[in-house]
Amino acid sequence: MEFPNTGVQCFIKECNQLDFLPLDCKYCKNIFCKNHFNTTSHSCPQLAENVAENTGKANLFHCSQMQCTTKSAVEMTCVKCKKNFCLIHRFHDCFEENQDTRQSELERWSKPKEVFLETKKIVDTELTNKLKKSKNSALAIKVQLMKLKNKSVGPSIVPVGDRCYFSVHPPINNGSKIFDGSRGAYVSVNWSIGKVIDSISDSLNIPNSNNLANVQKLRMFHYLNGNIVTNQMDIILSELFRIGILVDGQDIILEYSTNDRVDFSLYK
Repeated sequence: MEFPNTGVQCFIKECNQLDFLPLDCKYCKNIFCKNHFNTTSHSCPQLAENVAENTGKANLFHCSQMQCTTKSAVEMTCVKCKKNFCLIHRFHDCFEENQDTRQSELERWSKPKEVFLETKKIVDTELTNKLKKSKNSALAIKVQLMKLKNKSVGPSIVPVGDRCYFSVHPPINNGSKIFDGSRGAYVSVNWSIGKVIDSISDSLNIPNSNNLANVQKLRMFHYLNGNIVTNQMDIILSELFRIGILVDGQDIILEYSTNDRVDFSLYK
């Protein structure tokens, strides 16, 4: 039994199929069967126009910068003023500091710089002064060494090439000075510090009981600060020169003491 008045034929002429549950296209409004209702299946002519129209109506974001007519499909909202801006004006007035703010920032960053420059100036001055003192001291020792070579006493068996010289200040802890001021003495650079002390004491007639127990030992101290040169009696003199503890031609103090420091002002 046929139902000629039931259903609708597909709009596609090649199909023309009678469909009892026809479907219409929302773009072109034509009726299609289940096989052709898809816009792709019937090559809907209205689809492109509809998409273009809707695209034209899409939300476009206008730049909030004065006199800027740029529109963008991408929203770029300022975190401060919450307004939308284009790519060119994304760094707008919200990110520009006023004169007071710039001045405040400049002062804040200038203070550490000023402190640094002032500190550097002080340090540079101190270094310059120390360098001058060092150069003057080195020159003074060279001059003194030349004088000591002419008037120092010591064992004649020491080869001239092995000799090193000291300006010796005598002990005062035995109650009286053996001699006033200082006198020059030479020793071998290859001797231990213990033998150096023994040799200087013999050359300058300074009493020495370092070979006895339970007595104050005769020890060597720096003339400029009163610190002991070393507690190692077996260390070689050349090693003390190498590491800068002693310098050929310098002033030293010989003193009877169990301490590692003497009052150097007493020997001036």
